[in-house]
Amino acid sequence: MKDWIFGYGSLVNERTRRTKKQRLYVELDGWRRNWGHRVVAQGIEISSLTISPSDQDSIQGVITAETVCTLAEIDKRETHYKREEVEDDVILLSKAPARLSLNNKIYIYVSKNLDPDERFHERRPILQSYLDCILDGYYRHFGPEGAARFIATTDGWERPIKNDRSNPLYPRALQYSQKTIKLFDELVQKYTVS
Repeated sequence: MKDWIFGYGSLVNERTRRTKKQRLYVELDGWRRNWGHRVVAQGIEISSLTISPSDQDSIQGVITAETVCTLAEIDKRETHYKREEVEDDVILLSKAPARLSLNNKIYIYVSKNLDPDERFHERRPILQSYLDCILDGYYRHFGPEGAARFIATTDGWERPIKNDRSNPLYPRALQYSQKTIKLFDELVQKYTVS
């Protein structure tokens, strides 16, 4: 039996996964992304993505079909998150969006380590190498509009971005051309300026 995992950050980018899976492009109603997940990477406290319930919002992402074995692998990868079953509406994105009707469960990963103290946000940066992987996934699967929508539907951009591209702290970091780096930087600059 296979269940589904909803990816809303680095899991959107199949290049951060060891195995290639069937992917469906979806929108999840009732949730919003934020940089409120607190983790430690090589001794440095950083901000990572999580999602929170939000009646007025929806987020795009992918769902992948997973077996019991691959679910265990993802649980290990997402060790600071808890896997929860989605009970909200999942809309399949295609030419004519339709409600996704699956017999199997759909899971999301939600932070176990929320960062509620805004006084320390400037001390917990977003890793550029992590952000690049996320933007790459959204750009590849949803186009420039999807990457822009990712930024617009994510809260917490007041945190600094730590440029670790030359010495990545993110364990699944990927290498990008200067042209791609420039594109990512321009997207973030354009859509995070208040």
